[in-house]
Amino acid sequence: MSKWNPRSHITDLIIQGLERGVGPWTRPWKVINPGNFGGLTNIINGSVPFNPFTGSGGGRSYNGMNTWMLAITSQCHGWTDPRFCTFKQLAKKGWKVRPDQTRKAGGPGPSDVYFWNIIEKEVEDEKTGQIRKFKFMNPRIYRVWNFEQIEGPEAWASPEVPEAPEPVEETEEPDRVYSLAWAVTEAWDTEVPCSHGGDRAFYRPGSDIIRMPKYAQFHSEADYLGTKFHEQVHSTGHESREERDFSGRFGNEAYAVEELVAEIGAAGLMAATGVSPTGEIREDHVAYVGSWIKVLKGNNKAIFTANSQANKAVSRILEHAEEAGVLPKPSDNAKPKSKGKKKTRKSAQ
Repeated sequence: MSKWNPRSHITDLIIQGLERGVGPWTRPWKVINPGNFGGLTNIINGSVPFNPFTGSGGGRSYNGMNTWMLAITSQCHGWTDPRFCTFKQLAKKGWKVRPDQTRKAGGPGPSDVYFWNIIEKEVEDEKTGQIRKFKFMNPRIYRVWNFEQIEGPEAWASPEVPEAPEPVEETEEPDRVYSLAWAVTEAWDTEVPCSHGGDRAFYRPGSDIIRMPKYAQFHSEADYLGTKFHEQVHSTGHESREERDFSGRFGNEAYAVEELVAEIGAAGLMAATGVSPTGEIREDHVAYVGSWIKVLKGNNKAIFTANSQANKAVSRILEHAEEAGVLPKPSDNAKPKSKGKKKTRKSAQ
């Protein structure tokens, strides 16, 4: 029996979502709940799966791979409630798991979430006698239940959010309701100029510019913002910023990973600024899905690389918006730092 590999398990679940036509970086619900993205807390609200019993102020959102895994699982089972909790937490409230939801009864059972212990170990070199420090990740699994699997809690009441406008003719202008998203994307325009015209959306690294079709050519405001955020995330990879690899061609790994970075980053920016994606892979990106699946099947670390780079890209764009006065600075809501040092810490994925 081969050794269980958490990275392979997570990658397989994301591949399953892609093969079903579900973008694992989107969500099936339209909600605004307490959360953070890229370490920017208490600045903006993200719409992601969360545990209402942890943290303060109404709960804490799951981060990183846990967000994707819970979103994919929710899509597969038709759950629209973003709340999850452990068995111990639901039992403490006097609630019960619905009998038909257990694996024994043929139901989906609980969902897995991961926390990674970063462990430091000192090893003495036998030849030199020098002490070397090594770090390695030790995953710890928790199992959580969606609130739609539980008897007892009140039904989820989604806060009201703007509905995406209906598709419009090319000669019309879509309504603008996502004011924060516009402010963030226009703030980045001062870093990387964006011009409009033609039928293609692209980022050109050589001249460090973005080109977009005219706003009126998009079916909805969300389509325009998602496309522009995608190209803006690409632009963070310029050699003067994050210095990512733009040498790939369609179909190879470097190209697929960069497109994953842009898609994941765009979804993060849309969630951070309150734009509601559909929860499905955009039609204009279906062509990329085959290359994504091919890369993920051949390299179970690729999705982690893309996620890490997307987080950096989103943080850079949001921090630029902070400097422009669009968002409050983290220091305005900073929490006191804990004292003391620990050799082992948890890194939530």
